[in-house]
Amino acid sequence: MWPGGSCWRSLGVKVTGVWAVELSVKDPGSDFVIEFLPVAIRGEPRCLEHVSLAWKREADLLSLLLAPSDQRYVEARLERRLRGGPRRSSG
Repeated sequence: MWPGGSCWRSLGVKVTGVWAVELSVKDPGSDFVIEFLPVAIRGEPRCLEHVSLAWKREADLLSLLLAPSDQRYVEARLERRLRGGPRRSSG
């Protein structure tokens, strides 16, 4: 699914580029598979559908209460960084 509509509705930004999926996670308790992929955007993100919006360092994200799929994505990014791997991967 193209992430452009969701980014526009929730953050008020236009998606200008999409890269390969970094991680696919089966959403616990549902039939959904959540896919995390890097995107390029135009515009400044605004908090339109959420309670708050903040810029955080990757390591600081683990101190937040995240959805299980989001938690797994952050852990995967940090693991890749510790191994010296690229920030973006093909899956």
